[in-house]
Amino acid sequence: SDLRVTRFFVPELTMKNTSLTMLVKWNDKKKYYLSSLAGKTFNASPLIKILTASGGDNEKADLPDFNLEAKIDNMLTDNNVRIKGVKIAAIYRNQDFTRVNLTGKLDTDKHITVAITPDGDKGRLEFTSDDAGDALRGLGMFNLGIGGKITLSAAMVRHEFGISLGGKTRITKFKVVDSPGFSKLLAEKKFAKARAELEKGGLSFNSFNMDFRIYNGVMEITNGWARGSSLGIVVEGSIDQVYNEINLS
Repeated sequence: SDLRVTRFFVPELTMKNTSLTMLVKWNDKKKYYLSSLAGKTFNASPLIKILTASGGDNEKADLPDFNLEAKIDNMLTDNNVRIKGVKIAAIYRNQDFTRVNLTGKLDTDKHITVAITPDGDKGRLEFTSDDAGDALRGLGMFNLGIGGKITLSAAMVRHEFGISLGGKTRITKFKVVDSPGFSKLLAEKKFAKARAELEKGGLSFNSFNMDFRIYNGVMEITNGWARGSSLGIVVEGSIDQVYNEINLS
């Protein structure tokens, strides 16, 4: 039979933003590794990049099949967003996460849940949080939001360079901070009140719905509409997550 490590135990792994215990055991009957993580802190940014890689220069993972169970007191995600009391159950097969369930609380004490499940020959991402702004920043998907409640459902399709996402999202009671893209969107004189609100501390919306697609680091938005106290807009266009460029109309 092929030579392989059958048991790997790290009683204490300490690195920058990581302090945990790790146990990995080979299950010869089922032909995959059983992995467990537990600890005070864990830097999950590299893991998120594997999960959400949609192309570009992202490194490709080359990992054996495994099941993962994890309990982490504090998990660091993208953009320095922290999640507390994290519980993770994941299944990784054939260089792909086929199932992931994550629950925890953000620093704002709001809940976040992430679930990835098989859906035919695709995967499905279900994502909810009582703090849409921090949650989306933590996943590296959108960095301009503050607060709000979000529900997101998307199909996940694996391609040569990573994963593309396509689906729908709804966010309620949130703010968008000032950015060149939104300032350009509100350049006309009739939007003077909304532009002043944006520049002062963020533009408030009661609800925002959109269809979206993420591929090669670019989020394409269609059928988007947002309603707030001072503004109602229809939104279409793209947000380049790699170069922080916004092109909305």
